[in-house]
Amino acid sequence: MESFLKKDFNMILPRGSMRLIDRNVYAENITSIEVLIEILRTSLGPNGMDKMIIDKDGIIWVASDGFTILEKIEVEHPAAILLVQAARAVYKEVGDGTISTALLIGNLLREYEELIKKKIHPNILADGCLKAAEKSLEFMDKFAIHLSNKKDEKILKHIAETTLSKLPSKERKRLARLIVEAILRIIEEDGDRLQIDLSYVDIRKKTGWSSIESQLINGFAFFRELAHSAMPKRIKNAKILVVKGEVLIKQAFKLTKHSVLIEHPILISEHYNQENEFLYDIEKKIFDVGANVVIVEKGIDPRLLYHLSQHEILAIRRVVIEDLEKIAKATGAKIVTGVENATPKDLGAAKLVESKKINNQPWLFIEGCRNPKCVTLLLRGKNEQELNRIERLVLKALHAVKNALISGKIVIGGGATEIEVANFLRHWAYTIPTREQLAIKGFANALDSLVSQLAENSGLKPLDTLIKLKALHARGEKWIGINAYSKKIENMVKKKIFEPLLTKEQIIKSASETAAMILRINEVIKERKLKGKEFHEKRREEATRPERVKKIHREYGVEGPYT
Repeated sequence: MESFLKKDFNMILPRGSMRLIDRNVYAENITSIEVLIEILRTSLGPNGMDKMIIDKDGIIWVASDGFTILEKIEVEHPAAILLVQAARAVYKEVGDGTISTALLIGNLLREYEELIKKKIHPNILADGCLKAAEKSLEFMDKFAIHLSNKKDEKILKHIAETTLSKLPSKERKRLARLIVEAILRIIEEDGDRLQIDLSYVDIRKKTGWSSIESQLINGFAFFRELAHSAMPKRIKNAKILVVKGEVLIKQAFKLTKHSVLIEHPILISEHYNQENEFLYDIEKKIFDVGANVVIVEKGIDPRLLYHLSQHEILAIRRVVIEDLEKIAKATGAKIVTGVENATPKDLGAAKLVESKKINNQPWLFIEGCRNPKCVTLLLRGKNEQELNRIERLVLKALHAVKNALISGKIVIGGGATEIEVANFLRHWAYTIPTREQLAIKGFANALDSLVSQLAENSGLKPLDTLIKLKALHARGEKWIGINAYSKKIENMVKKKIFEPLLTKEQIIKSASETAAMILRINEVIKERKLKGKEFHEKRREEATRPERVKKIHREYGVEGPYT
């Protein structure tokens, strides 16, 4: 019966459809993933190599972070797409670990491919993989270092520096300090819980100078010129009014459908005087609330701008709503829907609001805000490619510090944690009296392969380094790992190389679940892709099916032959 079904497979699907079963499926899935892993493996760690990607539009991207690489290359094979989705999910969850996740999935499948050849059922391997992941998470939680003071700036700086390890020492230390300061500024405490919204660390980029010239602004900075050339470029002890909408004459009539008909020349003057009175009321309102800086989402009447400039009031117009909200968050202002609704309590405050030119482009700096809940990190770099690279590293570091603050637990880097987890799994595997023991050992070998790759990318001999690390850990030296800076095996605690536990946990969860999912796929059925006239005929046939037409008629109350 089985052979008959296989022989007549095309009886139930369109001619030209493809079917893969059992070993052919595993071989193709694992091969497709190995091809992708070959691209990513040399980019792991601080000394990872860059990839140059030229997209379909001819734009050149140079990157060594996994998320950018996987985002810019087009992957078509279904199994490889699953790997890409898993790696992206880890990045979106914890902001890092893309390459580690992809490599761990590839290593697991490579280990299990050999076991499948030995007639071990994939379901047993998938179950063993998930059990190994669960035990790994339990062990890492015990192995992790618990932070007695979550806001310990020194530890947080070391975590940021570890993530920024691809940058030179001076730049790495400066950016790490700025990142920690930024996050500590925006933290909001809800009882024992910390709430950190990284969208309130606004990252702005500007070419020119080196990254060591990057700065943290306790307020907001953005590319915008003054609304009028005669306005002051510098306001001390600023009182900031933030207005949503526009400040124009047409506001007075926008809710009506009436028009004004002027029948005598004298009435023109009266109408003009009424407009001036309206503007005078707005101007007086701004004076009464005490604002000396006005920031508006849309336009401001030119006549009002002139009067504001005469009274030394600085105004900015056409600010996008997202930036408007961040300015309000930084200065403590409340966004008002119209100047007439403003009160002194709605004003924000800053020690200095200044218009500066950076590379001949006007920027507005709002600095010295009291207890700002939104800050700006202004990154500098010699060119766009370098700036993009620095931005990606900074985003990773921000997530790393956030993860450490939220969980309050960190682990040591340099592959030391992976070696300890692998050793634990091997000892635990011997207590499992089923074939799942082999899957657990395969999981340990996959973790070892990550460490080998880190050693290779650091310029060390991978096999010799792995053997030495295993021997040292077997003697109880659990803090020993690979120092990518010095390219030596050293104590990671003494060298202050730490990573957030949350990131490691997410890598193991995602990699194990994805590997188990791929292992459980024993058949692939792929229909032939229709093209040209055949494709359009198929679409027309689907669109005119009686069931579909009947449903549409019922939804829209149309009477027809199918109702």
